[in-house]
Amino acid sequence: MKDILGFTYTPSLFKNVKTKIGKERAIFRLQQRFPAYIWNDSLTEGKAYTYPMVKTVIDGITTGGSKLTHQQDILNQKKSLEKLIDLVKRGEFDISKNAFCSLHDVAAKEEALEWGIFRSGSVGVAGTNYSPPPAHLLNSIFEKGIQAIKKIDNSLEQAIIFFLFGAYHQFFYDGNKRTSRLMMNGVLLCKWVGRARH
Repeated sequence: MKDILGFTYTPSLFKNVKTKIGKERAIFRLQQRFPAYIWNDSLTEGKAYTYPMVKTVIDGITTGGSKLTHQQDILNQKKSLEKLIDLVKRGEFDISKNAFCSLHDVAAKEEALEWGIFRSGSVGVAGTNYSPPPAHLLNSIFEKGIQAIKKIDNSLEQAIIFFLFGAYHQFFYDGNKRTSRLMMNGVLLCKWVGRARH
């Protein structure tokens, strides 16, 4: 799998994990956790948002002294979660480039150099020597990776491996972790109530 995904892992770690709950309950739990989800997401992206700031912006109140770009980023994340839930409710979420890009289109709007499409140039990962693949290879890498990920039967394993795959290959200029996390949660929401469309 390393030659396809770019990394190795131990599938047996997922063997005894049970993830079945009702669709409405899963969606309700995610909606209740929007502020915590977005705040945690901001930590993985290295942003200095406080939980009260996130909660205040989500509640529709501006926060004094914060940059407008910070507020827009929080609202984009809220909208991208709403989009994900809408796709799941309508049975339109699938493990595909189209879904990945459509979620990125909302999550990274006006923040990334381009949004809603795979990057067309090179990127680096701050604090590491890792060089993500060149842009001209991204479509091929994604297609091969998705074919391998779709063969994974365990829903938690499939979801986490998609997250790692998307974050590792840096398909977008920015917002890779947050968009991969959205896809991960889409897989889990669909698998808890049935199989995600392939």
